[in-house]
Amino acid sequence: MSYIESQLLPNERIVARTARNKIVLVLPMLLVLLFAAATVVTLVSHQTVGLVVAPLVIAVVIGGIAWLTYKSADFAVTTSRLILKQGLISRRTLELQLNKVEAVNVDQSLFGRMLGYGTLQVSGTGGTKEVFSIVNHPDAFRTAVQAQINVIYAPAAYQQASTESAHTPARAERQCPYCAETILAAAKICRFCNRDVSATPV
Repeated sequence: MSYIESQLLPNERIVARTARNKIVLVLPMLLVLLFAAATVVTLVSHQTVGLVVAPLVIAVVIGGIAWLTYKSADFAVTTSRLILKQGLISRRTLELQLNKVEAVNVDQSLFGRMLGYGTLQVSGTGGTKEVFSIVNHPDAFRTAVQAQINVIYAPAAYQQASTESAHTPARAERQCPYCAETILAAAKICRFCNRDVSATPV
Protein backbone atom coordinates (compact mmCIF):
# COMPACT_ATOMS: atom_id res chain seq x y z
CA MET A 1 0.00 0.00 0.00
CA SER A 2 1.36 3.43 -0.96
CA TYR A 3 1.69 6.37 1.44
CA ILE A 4 -1.30 8.21 0.00
CA GLU A 5 -3.57 5.16 0.14
CA SER A 6 -2.57 4.61 3.78
CA GLN A 7 -3.59 8.20 4.60
CA LEU A 8 -7.08 8.06 3.13
CA LEU A 9 -9.92 8.81 5.54
CA PRO A 10 -13.17 6.82 5.66
CA ASN A 11 -15.26 7.46 2.52
CA GLU A 12 -12.36 9.38 0.96
CA ARG A 13 -11.16 8.26 -2.45
CA ILE A 14 -8.49 9.29 -4.94
CA VAL A 15 -9.82 11.37 -7.86
CA ALA A 16 -6.58 12.00 -9.78
CA ARG A 17 -2.98 11.01 -9.32
CA THR A 18 0.44 11.68 -10.84
CA ALA A 19 4.11 11.02 -10.08
CA ARG A 20 7.62 12.09 -11.00
CA ASN A 21 8.43 12.10 -14.70
CA LYS A 22 10.79 9.35 -15.88
CA ILE A 23 13.20 12.01 -17.08
CA VAL A 24 14.73 11.80 -13.57
CA LEU A 25 16.03 8.33 -14.50
CA VAL A 26 17.89 9.35 -17.66
CA LEU A 27 21.16 10.66 -16.18
CA PRO A 28 21.44 7.95 -13.49
CA MET A 29 20.82 5.25 -16.09
CA LEU A 30 23.57 6.69 -18.29
CA LEU A 31 25.92 6.47 -15.32
CA VAL A 32 24.78 2.89 -14.67
CA LEU A 33 25.58 1.99 -18.28
CA LEU A 34 28.96 3.66 -17.97
CA PHE A 35 29.93 1.68 -14.86
CA ALA A 36 28.46 -1.51 -16.32
CA ALA A 37 30.65 -1.01 -19.38
CA ALA A 38 33.63 -0.48 -17.08
CA THR A 39 32.79 -3.79 -15.40
CA VAL A 40 32.77 -5.59 -18.76
CA VAL A 41 36.10 -4.02 -19.74
CA THR A 42 37.75 -5.10 -16.50
CA LEU A 43 36.40 -8.62 -16.94
CA VAL A 44 37.69 -8.85 -20.50
CA SER A 45 41.10 -7.54 -19.50
CA HIS A 46 41.31 -10.12 -16.67
CA GLN A 47 41.75 -7.58 -13.91
CA THR A 48 41.61 -8.42 -10.20
CA VAL A 49 38.28 -9.17 -8.55
CA GLY A 50 38.29 -5.83 -6.71
CA LEU A 51 38.52 -3.85 -9.94
CA VAL A 52 35.70 -5.92 -11.45
CA VAL A 53 33.34 -5.65 -8.48
CA ALA A 54 33.82 -1.92 -7.73
CA PRO A 55 32.19 -0.45 -10.87
CA LEU A 56 29.42 -3.08 -10.69
CA VAL A 57 28.59 -2.09 -7.10
CA ILE A 58 28.62 1.59 -8.02
CA ALA A 59 26.24 0.90 -10.94
CA VAL A 60 23.83 -0.99 -8.68
CA VAL A 61 23.89 1.78 -6.03
CA ILE A 62 23.27 4.57 -8.56
CA GLY A 63 20.46 2.63 -10.24
CA GLY A 64 18.83 1.78 -6.91
CA ILE A 65 18.92 5.35 -5.63
CA ALA A 66 17.51 6.69 -8.91
CA TRP A 67 14.66 4.15 -8.89
CA LEU A 68 13.76 4.87 -5.26
CA THR A 69 13.80 8.62 -5.96
CA TYR A 70 11.42 8.09 -8.86
CA LYS A 71 9.05 5.76 -7.01
CA SER A 72 9.00 7.70 -3.73
CA ALA A 73 7.18 10.71 -5.22
CA ASP A 74 3.39 10.56 -5.23
CA PHE A 75 0.87 13.34 -5.86
CA ALA A 76 -2.91 12.96 -5.56
CA VAL A 77 -6.14 14.89 -5.25
CA THR A 78 -8.86 13.11 -3.31
CA THR A 79 -12.51 13.88 -2.83
CA SER A 80 -11.59 16.30 -0.03
CA ARG A 81 -7.82 16.86 0.08
CA LEU A 82 -4.67 17.57 -1.87
CA ILE A 83 -1.86 15.18 -0.85
CA LEU A 84 1.68 15.65 -2.17
CA LYS A 85 4.62 13.53 -1.05
CA GLN A 86 8.19 12.99 -2.15
CA GLY A 87 11.26 11.38 -0.62
CA LEU A 88 11.82 8.04 1.06
CA ILE A 89 14.36 8.44 3.86
CA SER A 90 13.96 12.22 4.05
CA ARG A 91 10.26 12.62 3.36
CA ARG A 92 8.46 15.84 2.50
CA THR A 93 4.67 15.88 2.46
CA LEU A 94 1.90 18.41 2.02
CA GLU A 95 -1.72 17.69 2.92
CA LEU A 96 -4.26 20.44 2.31
CA GLN A 97 -8.02 20.48 2.55
CA LEU A 98 -9.34 21.62 -0.82
CA ASN A 99 -11.02 24.63 0.76
CA LYS A 100 -7.55 25.75 1.93
CA VAL A 101 -6.01 25.65 -1.56
CA GLU A 102 -5.58 29.18 -2.91
CA ALA A 103 -3.69 28.41 -6.13
CA VAL A 104 -1.97 25.62 -8.03
CA ASN A 105 0.59 27.03 -10.46
CA VAL A 106 2.52 25.17 -13.15
CA ASP A 107 5.92 26.15 -14.52
CA GLN A 108 7.08 24.34 -17.66
CA SER A 109 10.05 24.93 -19.92
CA LEU A 110 9.85 24.20 -23.64
CA PHE A 111 11.62 20.89 -23.06
CA GLY A 112 9.25 20.16 -20.18
CA ARG A 113 6.18 20.75 -22.36
CA MET A 114 7.57 18.43 -25.01
CA LEU A 115 8.22 15.61 -22.53
CA GLY A 116 5.20 16.27 -20.30
CA TYR A 117 6.77 17.40 -17.03
CA GLY A 118 7.09 20.59 -15.02
CA THR A 119 7.16 22.23 -11.61
CA LEU A 120 4.07 22.29 -9.43
CA GLN A 121 3.68 25.15 -6.95
CA VAL A 122 0.87 24.91 -4.41
CA SER A 123 -0.24 27.93 -2.38
CA GLY A 124 -2.50 27.53 0.62
CA THR A 125 -4.18 29.83 3.10
CA GLY A 126 -1.90 31.23 5.77
CA GLY A 127 1.03 31.65 3.39
CA THR A 128 1.70 27.96 2.79
CA LYS A 129 3.72 27.53 -0.41
CA GLU A 130 5.33 24.28 -1.57
CA VAL A 131 7.19 23.52 -4.79
CA PHE A 132 7.52 20.04 -6.32
CA SER A 133 9.72 19.63 -9.37
CA ILE A 134 9.75 17.24 -12.35
CA VAL A 135 6.08 16.32 -11.88
CA ASN A 136 4.48 14.25 -14.64
CA HIS A 137 1.71 16.11 -16.54
CA PRO A 138 1.36 18.95 -13.98
CA ASP A 139 -1.18 20.86 -16.09
CA ALA A 140 -3.59 17.91 -16.14
CA PHE A 141 -3.12 17.47 -12.39
CA ARG A 142 -3.88 21.16 -11.79
CA THR A 143 -7.05 20.84 -13.88
CA ALA A 144 -8.12 17.84 -11.77
CA VAL A 145 -7.60 19.85 -8.57
CA GLN A 146 -9.66 22.76 -9.88
CA ALA A 147 -12.40 20.42 -11.11
CA GLN A 148 -12.67 18.73 -7.72
CA ILE A 149 -12.85 22.09 -5.94
CA ASN A 150 -15.71 23.04 -8.26
CA VAL A 151 -17.47 19.73 -7.59
CA ILE A 152 -17.38 20.39 -3.85
CA TYR A 153 -18.07 24.11 -3.66
CA ALA A 154 -19.89 25.13 -6.86
CA PRO A 155 -23.24 23.51 -5.86
CA ALA A 156 -23.18 25.39 -2.54
CA ALA A 157 -22.48 28.68 -4.30
CA TYR A 158 -25.29 28.00 -6.80
CA GLN A 159 -27.71 27.18 -4.01
CA GLN A 160 -26.78 30.37 -2.15
CA ALA A 161 -27.26 32.46 -5.29
CA SER A 162 -30.64 30.83 -5.91
CA THR A 163 -31.72 31.52 -2.31
CA GLU A 164 -30.68 35.15 -2.54
CA SER A 165 -32.52 35.50 -5.85
CA ALA A 166 -35.66 33.98 -4.36
CA HIS A 167 -35.59 36.51 -1.51
CA THR A 168 -35.09 39.48 -3.82
CA PRO A 169 -38.43 41.18 -4.35
CA ALA A 170 -39.56 41.53 -7.95
CA ARG A 171 -39.67 45.09 -9.30
CA ALA A 172 -43.15 46.48 -9.93
CA GLU A 173 -43.88 47.15 -13.59
CA ARG A 174 -46.64 48.70 -15.70
CA GLN A 175 -47.43 49.47 -19.31
CA CYS A 176 -46.70 52.82 -20.89
CA PRO A 177 -50.09 54.42 -21.67
CA TYR A 178 -48.70 55.81 -24.93
CA CYS A 179 -46.67 52.98 -26.52
CA ALA A 180 -47.87 49.99 -24.42
CA GLU A 181 -44.27 48.88 -23.67
CA THR A 182 -43.47 47.49 -20.22
CA ILE A 183 -41.74 50.01 -17.94
CA LEU A 184 -41.06 50.28 -14.22
CA ALA A 185 -43.97 51.43 -12.12
CA ALA A 186 -41.88 54.26 -10.64
CA ALA A 187 -40.67 55.51 -14.05
CA LYS A 188 -41.27 59.15 -14.90
CA ILE A 189 -40.13 58.99 -18.52
CA CYS A 190 -40.88 56.03 -20.81
CA ARG A 191 -37.58 54.59 -22.02
CA PHE A 192 -39.19 53.53 -25.28
CA CYS A 193 -41.17 56.57 -26.45
CA ASN A 194 -39.52 59.16 -24.15
CA ARG A 195 -42.87 60.61 -23.10
CA ASP A 196 -43.66 61.93 -19.64
CA VAL A 197 -45.57 59.25 -17.71
CA SER A 198 -45.07 60.68 -14.20
CA ALA A 199 -48.62 62.01 -14.04
CA THR A 200 -50.07 58.68 -15.09
CA PRO A 201 -51.56 56.78 -12.11
CA VAL A 202 -49.93 53.43 -11.32
